[in-house]
Amino acid sequence: MALQLFGEEMVKLNIFLGVLILAFQRTGNRKMGIVIAIAVTLFVFGMAHFRAYNGAIVQILLIQGLGSIFDLFLYMRTKNILTSYAMHVLQDFMFLA
Repeated sequence: MALQLFGEEMVKLNIFLGVLILAFQRTGNRKMGIVIAIAVTLFVFGMAHFRAYNGAIVQILLIQGLGSIFDLFLYMRTKNILTSYAMHVLQDFMFLA
């Protein structure tokens, strides 16, 4: 499970950084680029869990999607994937317990 969570974190951060670059190129505004990148990343990450949660859109977007905002915040503050990974692990194990 630890390896799977690291893979999820890598995918999430690659989406975030890719969208951030594109949004900044299109808007020329750094803050707007960050907002767009966060919104797209949270939506895509939440929807990636569609089949795991049998299509429960509210749960997918609120718990999986919005729950990931803490991971992204830590990554943006530290520029270190290990901090966002640690938060992801703590969140998943907290919900499992």
